[in-house]
Amino acid sequence: MPGLRSDAGHPVGLSGFHGGCFVTPVSDFHRRPPKQNGTSGSLPARVRPFFTPRTLAQYLSVSERTVREMVRTGQLASYRVAGSRRIAAEDVDAYLAAHRSEEHV
Repeated sequence: MPGLRSDAGHPVGLSGFHGGCFVTPVSDFHRRPPKQNGTSGSLPARVRPFFTPRTLAQYLSVSERTVREMVRTGQLASYRVAGSRRIAAEDVDAYLAAHRSEEHV
């Protein structure tokens, strides 16, 4: 799958950790067996990655402490998943769009 990129612009082609995001190619979903509870097991056509505070800090080139402070103060939405903090790529996009600066440095 040369040339494929995630929404964040990172190369995608293999499952796993890429550019600070956990990525599963859409093609992998077609190989999974259907659910046993009678549903079709179909998933959305696109699945966006989640960041951990550490991977988001690397992605934004800030400290992990800064990311945790942004979450603590409510500047950035996050989720608790099995006791671990996760931040949706959509929430990062919204935060960045709201804090975009047009001034030239």
